[in-house]
Amino acid sequence: MKKKIYLVSFKEKTFKRTTLKEVHESNMQKLVKHGAKVQKELKNLPRTFIISDPDESLLVSLRNDPDILAVEENIEDRPLMAQNPPEWPSALIGLPEFVSRGYTGAGVKVGIIDSGFANHEDIVYAGRYNAYAAVYGYTTPPESDYLGHGTSVAGIIGARNNDKGYVGIAPEASLYCAKITHETGNGLDVAAQIEAIEWLVSQGVKIINCSFGGIVDVENRKIAFRDAALFHDILIICGAGNEGNVGGAMNDNMIYPARYDFVLSVGCLKANKEPAVYASRGPELDVSAPGHNVMTTIPSSANRNGINHYDISKEYGLFHGTSCATPHVTGLAALYWQMNPSYTANQIKNLILSNVEELGKDGMDVVFGKGMVISPWTPRNAYTGKLTSSATTITGSHTNSNLVNGGVKHFKYVAPISARYLFKTTNQMKTNIRVYDESYKLLGFSPYGTVTGVTNAAVFLDAGKTVYISVSGEDDSQTGPFTLEVYNSSPTVVKEDFEDAQYAFDFSGDWVRTNLDRYDGTYSFTNKDISDGQQSRVSFNLNIPSTVSSAILSMDYKVSTESNYDFFEIFIGGMKVLSVSGNVPWTKFETPVQFGLHTITLRYVKDGSGSSGSDSAFVDNITLKW
Repeated sequence: MKKKIYLVSFKEKTFKRTTLKEVHESNMQKLVKHGAKVQKELKNLPRTFIISDPDESLLVSLRNDPDILAVEENIEDRPLMAQNPPEWPSALIGLPEFVSRGYTGAGVKVGIIDSGFANHEDIVYAGRYNAYAAVYGYTTPPESDYLGHGTSVAGIIGARNNDKGYVGIAPEASLYCAKITHETGNGLDVAAQIEAIEWLVSQGVKIINCSFGGIVDVENRKIAFRDAALFHDILIICGAGNEGNVGGAMNDNMIYPARYDFVLSVGCLKANKEPAVYASRGPELDVSAPGHNVMTTIPSSANRNGINHYDISKEYGLFHGTSCATPHVTGLAALYWQMNPSYTANQIKNLILSNVEELGKDGMDVVFGKGMVISPWTPRNAYTGKLTSSATTITGSHTNSNLVNGGVKHFKYVAPISARYLFKTTNQMKTNIRVYDESYKLLGFSPYGTVTGVTNAAVFLDAGKTVYISVSGEDDSQTGPFTLEVYNSSPTVVKEDFEDAQYAFDFSGDWVRTNLDRYDGTYSFTNKDISDGQQSRVSFNLNIPSTVSSAILSMDYKVSTESNYDFFEIFIGGMKVLSVSGNVPWTKFETPVQFGLHTITLRYVKDGSGSSGSDSAFVDNITLKW
């Protein structure tokens, strides 16, 4: 049986005896006379004693002693920080500023939709639910987490402030968690997502974390998510995706549901405030947060292997991706809601959007969104990586500089001629290169998986075009000098103007060559005639060599359709990058496309009724250059 512990302290007074030992022994004798059992002697603290199992009469006797200052039952205090300090993102986003003011997320209900939520020594769940089982009739418990993903997300948000592991962003938030995967599956079922939303609404959550998604939109999901957000005043926070290094369109590769305009979408940063190379980019990106290689909770091996779904894990591991960045923002939302319990979801969202450190251009950009989330009390630093006129101008073939802790350096370059340009660093570090235009849209970057010594990024630039080149460390351990060199060479250009039937690209589909309209010359490319509810499409492949970080795909297009109902669309690798309807005159579409093999699809799709204009889309001058 656990001992009942009390603390006793004596008043400060003048003693004839002056040594600590003598003071201690005098007070000790008084306690013995009272009949107290001293559990622990504190010889260097002569006025304070720990006693055990006192009865009520002894407590009364001690409290009536004129020399005794206080008699108190022992309690368990909680430490201000966990045994291990919070991981590096905490300081970066200003978490200590919240902690010092007593904000922990207490009283805020946070929902998480993910792969499962294992029992863990460092996580307390308010509720768990298997939405997948509810839809499909399985009996696997929500504690099962074969992927380990959901347990890691839960730890980032709400790992407790105790003597174990790492403390979460909002350690006292109430976590309500819905599992949406099969016991051993990798997919996060959309029907289960909708069921999860239903259950979370019934639990009264204020925030829902969605660290998942896909390149294909599902309208029913969009409706369910929107209704939850609007009708129940819930803030839904979604990861932008990890398509930045594999998606075709350089600046438009975010996934759903992060693309929805009513959610808060999150990109991923490394410790040096640079975007992770895999982090998706796009015009729908709201904010960025740390999320690359962060320690957090993981299920036990017995849970992951399906041996014991209920095993209590004591394991921790590295987590990265926008899946990891998103719960950092979700945790911040819980802190803001504790600060402002009467706020609406939109007001909390605006608090997050207004408390950022801008890392790209002023305002929004496709790489960082508004910027990196920070606390309201965190100083807005004049971050040296921000694209400004202070970037060093490259006037010759090279320039020398230094990196400190992997932090970014920016350079400005104006292309003297239209050519393929190679930007190359030589150094004794692992560096990354990114090439941006003046709107902070990415034009190209060095290949993923840098090596020590040489890094390069190759892009096509028109004469007179101004670009910014960022050089940063692979991580925050990179410090030292480097040289940035610039080379140019004749570009490779592949162009199809449809003036003859010997096509430069291998088209597959039902589009046809036509002389009914064109941007220039005599011919262009158009969809076949289709009826209501049908679609016409054509596809072709691009194979961009790995020696080129990106190429420029462009084409001229014209649309004459029923506005808001019949659409011309362009897909790159299955991801929609353009969707237009109505009467659109000849317009140029242009986008950087990353190295690798990509399928480009042009599609004209009609709804179930009605037509307008020529009921057609036209394309001309499809060009690829690198």
